[in-house]
Amino acid sequence: MTSTLMKKLVIILGWIAVSSPFAVSQCNAPEELRTELTEKYAGWKVVTLGTLSKDDRDTWESMHPRQCPGILRGKFVDERESFAIALVQKQATRPTVREQVVLFEKQGAELRATVLVSPRELAIVNVLVKLPPGRYSSFDDSKKIKTTTDAIAVVQLEARALLLYWDGVQFKALPWSY
Repeated sequence: MTSTLMKKLVIILGWIAVSSPFAVSQCNAPEELRTELTEKYAGWKVVTLGTLSKDDRDTWESMHPRQCPGILRGKFVDERESFAIALVQKQATRPTVREQVVLFEKQGAELRATVLVSPRELAIVNVLVKLPPGRYSSFDDSKKIKTTTDAIAVVQLEARALLLYWDGVQFKALPWSY
């Protein structure tokens, strides 16, 4: 095999490995978080590429390649690392899913869970997007905020979004346009 052909083959195989949703899962939570999810959220699954519709999967992969649509790692409350997780649960008798968003913070050796979005029934699964500290405004510009921590956008792709942010005391929500 010629050197040029070998280089092309390596490039093609590398592209396939990186672009395949089955290559390396970006939805692997740390072990302690997996244990917490298994024990306290039985029946709930983390939102993954496979959870999304084909159109939403294509949109997600074009906008956020190699990122998990259901797990965010950031500094959402203070300087400590925390995790925002979108969890879904299939509805046995309905075509919808239940979805909730939970924040996990380390409190010493334990994890503290805070429900940011209570379980609700949805026809289309939302994804999570981490936003840096900064200035944001509502979709209609009627409200403006400034965050000093990372923020969490709960997004229904190509439709609507909700910005969750820490105001120094509690999480608040802002209707937002993604």
